[in-house]
Amino acid sequence: MLGPGYRDGVYRMFGAARRRRVQRLEETVEVLRQAWTGEEFEFRGERVLVRPRPARLGGPELYFGGSAGASALRAARIGDGYRPAGAERDRLYDRRTPCAVHDERQCELGAGARRGHHWLPFRHGIGRPAGGPECSRGHAR
Repeated sequence: MLGPGYRDGVYRMFGAARRRRVQRLEETVEVLRQAWTGEEFEFRGERVLVRPRPARLGGPELYFGGSAGASALRAARIGDGYRPAGAERDRLYDRRTPCAVHDERQCELGAGARRGHHWLPFRHGIGRPAGGPECSRGHAR
């Protein structure tokens, strides 16, 4: 599960610029995908070769999380799946495809660009719901 993060304290702790978080995330995904080809590639002026190749052609699937429309578009453009979170979670879970989340123009920007997207509701929990099982039934599909 990947995402750019949102807590200022984490960025301060690592001396990273929060404003560059999306750019850094997308660059990381690009480098990972290149590394997982098993072919040599260039990164910041250096030749890189990562071996052994992943067992799965193209490497492991990369799922993205987020709570904003931009995160859904990012997942559609460069990810293999999406797990909505936060206040927008239920609205985004109600959709079956990345295209259903956004208007047609936005969808054309990237949805479906990767190998078959998964728009999965990873609803899970550990322990007992405070109100008993009946409180959770409304969220089950």
